[in-house]
Amino acid sequence: MFRSRPVSLALVGLFVWVTGCQTYTQIAPDQVPDYDHIEVTMISGDKAKMRRATVEPDSIRGQIQQAGRIGGRAWGDRVAVPLSEIESITAVESNTAGTVGLVVGIPLALLLIGGAAYSISCSNDGYFCD
Repeated sequence: MFRSRPVSLALVGLFVWVTGCQTYTQIAPDQVPDYDHIEVTMISGDKAKMRRATVEPDSIRGQIQQAGRIGGRAWGDRVAVPLSEIESITAVESNTAGTVGLVVGIPLALLLIGGAAYSISCSNDGYFCD
């Protein structure tokens, strides 16, 4: 089996970029239109992520996130969740600066640590430093 280290690192970086550094803020129903993505927690304990949600007199309507093909996520049909069944509403926002710091900062820190370890080992008459 062929494995490529750069491809693996790029995939890990992409995964961290997509999933990392999100902030969750509890909001009131009247604040729902201010956010593109929300997470609704029902009284039963079930959770549903929605986007482009709108508030109606008796419910919140939006596109619900559901499992997609090949393990991914896809946005499905618009659904309505009755306000009487909602325990809490959370706004989901991306923290771009934090994600960039994470994706760039970790490899940079590893590179600096590796360089320092190499420098220390070479200063102690290491065999592989020529």
